[in-house]
Amino acid sequence: AGIQQVFPGMYQLALPAEVPGVIQQDFGSHEEALAWFGVEHHALHAVISLAAERGYDDYCWKLAWQWSLLLQRRSLLHEAVAVLRTALIAAKRLGDPIGLGHMHHELGHAYARLGKSAEASPHLARALDMFTRLGDRASIAEAHQGFVVLFERQCAYRRALPHAIEALHLRRS
Repeated sequence: AGIQQVFPGMYQLALPAEVPGVIQQDFGSHEEALAWFGVEHHALHAVISLAAERGYDDYCWKLAWQWSLLLQRRSLLHEAVAVLRTALIAAKRLGDPIGLGHMHHELGHAYARLGKSAEASPHLARALDMFTRLGDRASIAEAHQGFVVLFERQCAYRRALPHAIEALHLRRS
């Protein structure tokens, strides 16, 4: 619920069933949600690790994916990479193509922002391939946008341009 306050236009995931005893926190504002994420930062990291260790893979990758967006927004890129790598393993165990696509995309994006092109490119390529197979046009556009970020960071604008055009085309159609 909190991530929807922070990123209201975000892709909607089918969330796993609630665990007995867990109470969903509702937030009245964007600021309230951000404050909660700040207070619960260490707990969220621990929950993702514990979910991975105990085989709650669906919870692991979905929580990690949503939280990683906030970590990246706050430029906590190394932590985002660590969380996403854990989540990628969970998505692989599930064989979930949606989870794999999103984990590869976010890892590629975080690595690109860190200037780690050699790590970013294969993740972005895998994300683009997975989203293309799924026919998920919005996520295909996001994967192309990931390549735009990667190539802009390299000042490779001619390489970025076709991806930017394709992302725009997909978003407009």
